[in-house]
Amino acid sequence: TDFGIGGLAAGHAILRTRSGGTSRPEMMTEAVRGAYTPLYASPEQVVRRSDQAPDPRDDVHALGIIWYQLVTGDLGMTTMPTDWRDEVQGCGQGEELTKLLAACIASKAEKRPASAADLADRLTALLAPPAAAPSSPAPPRTVPAAAVSVAPPVVAKPARRAGEIITSALGMKLAWIPPGSFLMGSPASEAERDNDETQHRVTLTKGFFLGIHPVTQAQWRAVMGDNPSHFKGDDRPVETVSWEDCQGYCKKLGAKGGKAYRLPTEAEWEYACRAGTTTPFSFGETISTDQVNYNGNYPYGKGRKGEYRQQTTPVGSFPANAWGLFDMHGNVAEWCQDWYGPYPQNNSTDPQSISNGKARVLRGGSWVYNVRDCRSALRGRGAPGDRVQNGGFRVCACQHFQTCRNRQAQSRRLHGGVGRGAGSPDPVPVSARPVRAGQIARRPAGSGRRAPNAPAGRFSPAR
Repeated sequence: TDFGIGGLAAGHAILRTRSGGTSRPEMMTEAVRGAYTPLYASPEQVVRRSDQAPDPRDDVHALGIIWYQLVTGDLGMTTMPTDWRDEVQGCGQGEELTKLLAACIASKAEKRPASAADLADRLTALLAPPAAAPSSPAPPRTVPAAAVSVAPPVVAKPARRAGEIITSALGMKLAWIPPGSFLMGSPASEAERDNDETQHRVTLTKGFFLGIHPVTQAQWRAVMGDNPSHFKGDDRPVETVSWEDCQGYCKKLGAKGGKAYRLPTEAEWEYACRAGTTTPFSFGETISTDQVNYNGNYPYGKGRKGEYRQQTTPVGSFPANAWGLFDMHGNVAEWCQDWYGPYPQNNSTDPQSISNGKARVLRGGSWVYNVRDCRSALRGRGAPGDRVQNGGFRVCACQHFQTCRNRQAQSRRLHGGVGRGAGSPDPVPVSARPVRAGQIARRPAGSGRRAPNAPAGRFSPAR
């Protein structure tokens, strides 16, 4: 039997004895025997009759599945993925431990450890430090006091500070975003807010690295070999890219650099954008076109009119937020990993996207929008296959780059993203509609101010 369903069956047996049923001791065994949960059950357990004795190697199989989940953190799985070896080794597990895990989940019982105790012994042998070789005692000798040195005390490595920058092997700069808690969405008192910005507390238990700039055209071309952007310039953000294009870029970037990259979740994006602030913008109650590239004809709050540049600007042209991130407001709207959907009504820890939908999230506003659409809480969306002229992205990586492989695997299973296993269904069909050259994402409904000469497109936050 496996552990959870066995406990339920045992409880059922106890209730039966208390309600006047048989009091035979065998009732407990009969209730538990033959019960299993499909994910954890061994192949022979599924077909075994309830009157047949269980095999201790069934528990070994269940422990193998739990082992995989503990290493990768993938608690949402329904079947063991075919690429599980890559997943656990990508999380840092060694070859010998991977071989033992393979034995635990082997389809044939005779290939598994004989019992949980046998598995524990094998794990102990693999994890125990090697014994020091015996040596004969050396004769005592006198050491002059002047020759004696004292080892310096071991000092714990200080925690990373928010905004600490690392540079990848390919020269891409990423800032450390520490774990923490924040208010996601906007308060009811925030001017010109949308109805889908329900404020709620979110806690992120794991830190991550986030690109300090949107991906540039030079960085895109170095990986993908082309440049789809309308406004050309190596140091300008790449645009006219779809969510699906971004998935392909992250996959190829990881293959080239030996690391794993992804898009940030919507919660990660807003947490990083706010950088500890609760105001409409990370710079305060309003912003100016000296700080952000947006349509300056339409100010926000007590702000003044400013410049409308009518195009993207080179990344890093404006001040960074408190965590060293540039262009989180304006320039290009940024794709996030999540499907667009309603926020939870309660507080949330490490929120994950809904399992399917019709549109992916876009954040940050862009050069073509007025300032209210560049607020930290503003939510945009677009179909995964739509390429929009003001749509770009930045990359994210986990604290330990290898563990991002787990996030990518979970995303593939939840969202049907690039890199899914053969035969995996895509919950949302890719749009077959041709993409119009220079298409610009549509402004949020009700904002009422679209820039002159900006055609309507597919960026459409709900109200």
